[in-house]
Amino acid sequence: MANYCKMDYESLLALEDADYALPPNTNRKGLQALEYLIFDSSLDTSCSSTQPTAVQWEALEPARRKQARCAYLQAVAGELVEHAKLLETVWGSAEDNAMSHVVGNPETEQAAVQDLFDNLFYFENEVKNLKLAGRVETR
Repeated sequence: MANYCKMDYESLLALEDADYALPPNTNRKGLQALEYLIFDSSLDTSCSSTQPTAVQWEALEPARRKQARCAYLQAVAGELVEHAKLLETVWGSAEDNAMSHVVGNPETEQAAVQDLFDNLFYFENEVKNLKLAGRVETR
C-alpha cells in the first residue's frame, strides 16, 4: 500500500539534497509514487497535521512544494527507467529471452504463456462468481 505521507517526506529530502537517493521502502516509490506525483493536483500533504512532515510541508510556498515533488519525481522516474532497461536486457528478444532458454521453442513458449493467461483469467472469473454468489445467498 502506498504511503503518501512518506512520499511527501521523501519529496522534502529530495528538495534539500542534490545527491538524494531513493529509500529501499517500496511503499514510497515505483509506479504508485509516480502516479501520485504526476496526477495528484493537490499540493496539500497527506500527513496528519501533528506530524513533523506536515509542519515542514505547510511551511513551504506552493512553488516550493511543486519543486519538492518534482525533485522526488526525477528520482522515482530515474529508477523506473533503470528497472525497465534491466527488464529489457534480461528478457531479451522474442527469439532469445529468459523463457526461451527454459522452453527452447517459440511456438511452445507462446502456447505456454497463453495457457497461463487463460487459466488465470478462468480462475479470476470463477472466484469472483463464487464471491458474488456467496453474497447473494447471505442476504
